Amino acid sequence: MSTTLVNEIGGVKIASNAVAAPEDARVTLLRVPGQFRLDVKLRGDTFRTVVRGLAGRSARVSTPGYSKPVVALTPMGGLSPSCHELTLELDGPGGPYEIPVQIAVMRDPSRGVVTFSAQATLERA
Repeated sequence: MSTTLVNEIGGVKIASNAVAAPEDARVTLLRVPGQFRLDVKLRGDTFRTVVRGLAGRSARVSTPGYSKPVVALTPMGGLSPSCHELTLELDGPGGPYEIPVQIAVMRDPSRGVVTFSAQATLERA
């Protein structure tokens, strides 16, 4: 199991992580204690995300429909890279707030492995 790194850079709190997994496996990509857990799965051309609130919070993806691709899937020497942006909405003490998330995906069909990496902006000072 991978560990989500949470750092503060220039007054902005950022969570980031990367994980390699077999294609079609659902994996936890980001887990921020007390806030949320974001799971991802790639199967063929379908990218799926599941978010769960932690510590009694409710959480959901507020991006309409599916996560929107920023760069279309493009074959690159047998690899298939893509990039996705989504917004999580979490309940907080002052009401709901949004967390923007960027996810990069690199699929290597020859090895049956998918590498996910993500960054989320948790708080601004």
